[in-house]
Amino acid sequence: MLFCSRGRTNVLSLLFLILLVYTPFSEAEELSVQIKQFTGSQTRLVWVQDQAEGDDTLAQKNNMKIMAYDSEDGKGVRAMSDRIDNYYKPLFTPDGETILVSVRNKHTIYTINFDSGRMKKFASGVAVAVWQDPASGKNWVYALDGDGAEDHKLSHKSLVRYRLDKPGKKELVWNKTPLSWSNLDVSEDGQIIGGLFPWPFGSTLNTKTGELKRIGKGCWTSLSPGNDKILWIFDGTHRNLGFTDTLSGESWKTNINGAPGIDGYEVYHPRWSNHFNFFSLTGPYKEGEGGNKIGGGGKDVEIYLGRFDNSLKNVVDWFQLTKNKKADFYPDLWIRDGKTSYQNYKKADPAEENTAALPDLNWPSGLKKVLFFWQNLFESNQLGEDSLVGFSQNAVEPSGNSIFNRFGEMELRKGSFAAEYKENEALKIIRTENYFGMEMLYSPFQYGAVSGTIFSYGEKADGRIAMRQVNNGLELLIPEHVPVKLDTVFSKEKASYHFFLAIDNSVLQLYIDGKLIHKVDGLGASLEKIKSGHLAFGSSNLVGEGLSGAISHVVLFGKKPADKERAADVEIIRKQVAERQIVDRIELLGELTEKSVIPLPDSLGAYSRALTVNRYRVIDVVAGKYESDQILVASWAVLDREPVESAVSAEEGSQIRLSVEPFDSHPELEGERLMMDMFEPDLDLYYSVEK
Repeated sequence: MLFCSRGRTNVLSLLFLILLVYTPFSEAEELSVQIKQFTGSQTRLVWVQDQAEGDDTLAQKNNMKIMAYDSEDGKGVRAMSDRIDNYYKPLFTPDGETILVSVRNKHTIYTINFDSGRMKKFASGVAVAVWQDPASGKNWVYALDGDGAEDHKLSHKSLVRYRLDKPGKKELVWNKTPLSWSNLDVSEDGQIIGGLFPWPFGSTLNTKTGELKRIGKGCWTSLSPGNDKILWIFDGTHRNLGFTDTLSGESWKTNINGAPGIDGYEVYHPRWSNHFNFFSLTGPYKEGEGGNKIGGGGKDVEIYLGRFDNSLKNVVDWFQLTKNKKADFYPDLWIRDGKTSYQNYKKADPAEENTAALPDLNWPSGLKKVLFFWQNLFESNQLGEDSLVGFSQNAVEPSGNSIFNRFGEMELRKGSFAAEYKENEALKIIRTENYFGMEMLYSPFQYGAVSGTIFSYGEKADGRIAMRQVNNGLELLIPEHVPVKLDTVFSKEKASYHFFLAIDNSVLQLYIDGKLIHKVDGLGASLEKIKSGHLAFGSSNLVGEGLSGAISHVVLFGKKPADKERAADVEIIRKQVAERQIVDRIELLGELTEKSVIPLPDSLGAYSRALTVNRYRVIDVVAGKYESDQILVASWAVLDREPVESAVSAEEGSQIRLSVEPFDSHPELEGERLMMDMFEPDLDLYYSVEK
C-alpha cells in the first residue's frame, strides 16, 4: 500500500488537472461540443449512406447502410450495423428513441432501437411519417402500402397508418390520388398532412374534412413541427425553399444552399426537424452529367444542418456534420428540446385568415353537372365525391412546345395539352344524358393565315367534336355532319373570347361571350358516334398546323347548366381577367457570354422539361429599363424530353434579341427544373418570353 503526504497529493492533483486541460478532445468529443453549441441541446441524426458509387440519390439500389449520430453517447458518427440493403428514409419517433426504416424494394418496414441497434420487422409498406397523438400519446406510423403501381417519382399505393405498439392494426388514410415518396408530414394536432399529392404539386390534406388544397409546385415538401401549418416546397433549382403559411396565406422564398462547403451548388433531401428552427439536407451536388447534378450524387455529398431565424426567411447558421468519402442521403434530425421551439413563430389568428388566398369557389357554377374542369395551373381543379364522376383530381399535361404562362393558362405555341381526368366515366354519362357542353376562355395570339385545333373531344379516327381556328374564323367538327364554318370571329382588337359549345340531343348551340352566335338543328345521334373520352387542347402531331394562343377556365358538362349558371360563369371569368396584373417587359439586344449546360433528356429523371440560365452582355436596351451591363436569362432548353433547337444552336459570342420579364413574376415556373451553372448573387434572374 502506498501512502502520500498531503503536499505530494496536491502536486499530483495539480499535474492531473494540467494533463486534463491539455489533453486534446477526441474527434467524437469535439463534434459533440460543437453540435450542442449549434443546436443548444442533445442532438440525434439518422440517415443512409451509399456504400457503392455514391450515385443512388433516391435509394433505388441495395447499397445503403444505416448511419446514426448522438451528441451524448460519445460514439461519434457510426453505422447502426454492418447490414447493407435497399434501406430508405429512416425516421425518428417523436421521443428520438426508435427509428423506422424501410427496405423499399421489399415493401417492409423495420423498427430499430437507437441505443442498442436491435432491428425488428414491423409491418408491410414503406414508412413516410411518424406522428404522436397528443390526446393518447400513442405513436402512429404512416406508410404507403397495398396494391398499385409505383416508380421513382410517385406511388399509386394507399396511404395507411399503423399504431407503433400494435402493428397489426392498420387504418386507411388516403387513396384518392397518387402520392410521392418525399416528404410527408403530419401537423401536431393531426388535422393537416403536408406532401406531394402527387409530384409536382405540394398540397395539404385536411384529415377532418377530406379537403385537398394545392399550395404550389416543386418537390421535397416539409410541414412545420407544431400546429403553425407552414408548408415548404423545394424549388426546381434545388437551391431555395418556397414557404407558405397555410393559415394566413403569406408566402416567401428562402435560400438554402449558402452553407460553407456547398459553394452555390445544388442541395437535396431537405427535411424539417422536430425543432421549428432547424433542418437538415445533403450536398453539394456537382458530379452529374448534362447539367443534372442531382442524378450524379457524388462521394462528396455530406450532411448539413441549418438554422432558420424565427421568421423562417433567413438561414442564420450552418453546421456540417459529416466529412467522409461516402455519399450520405435522407437525413432526419431530432433535437431533445424541439417541442419548446414552436412559440417563437408569430402564429396566425384563424379569424384573420386570408380568404383571398383560397380558390374562387363560385366558378364554375353548377358543379354537380360537371365532368371535368380546369381553371388554371394554380388551382386544385378537383371535383368532390358528390360530382357526376365522384372525386376527381383534374389536370392537363403539356406536350410538344406548349408551356404554362404566368396566369397559369395553357399556352399552346403550336403544341398541345391532354386532359387527365375520369374520361371513361365521363363518356358514359355524356352518351347516357345525350348532352355535351364545353366552356373555355381562349386568347388567340395569331390572326390571318393560321389554322389549328383549339380543342377536341374523342379520337379523330372514331369520330370527335372539335373547334378549330381557321384564319380569323371558326370551324366546328361534329361526327357525321358537315363542318360548321363561321368566317369572322377573331379580331386583333379583342384579347380573349369566352366560348360555350353545347350539343343537346340533336341541337348544337354556340355562345361567344354569353351571346348565342350560331344554332344548328337536326344533328341526329352525333354523340353516340364518339368512342373515346379523350379531351385535348391544341394540335398534336399535325404537320403544317398549330396555334399560338392561351386557354383557361375549361369546363366539360355532362348535364345542361341553367342559363343563369352559364351567365354567371362569363361574369366571373371576365372579372378575373380584368384583375390580372401586367408585368413590365424588357426588350434588349445581348451578346451570349456564358451558357449553362443543357441536360440530356434521359438524365432528367422525373422531369420532362428543363430551363437553363445563360449570361448575356447587354448591348442595347430597346424597350423598358435595365441598368446593369450583364443579365441572367432563363429559357426553355428541354421540352417534352426533346432539346429546344434555339437553346442548342445558341453560341457564345452570338448576338440575340431578347424579350424578358422578371423570373419571380412567373409563378408557373415554380418547381420546374432549372439548370444554372453560374453563381451571380448580385444579378436578378429574368425569363425569356416567347410568343
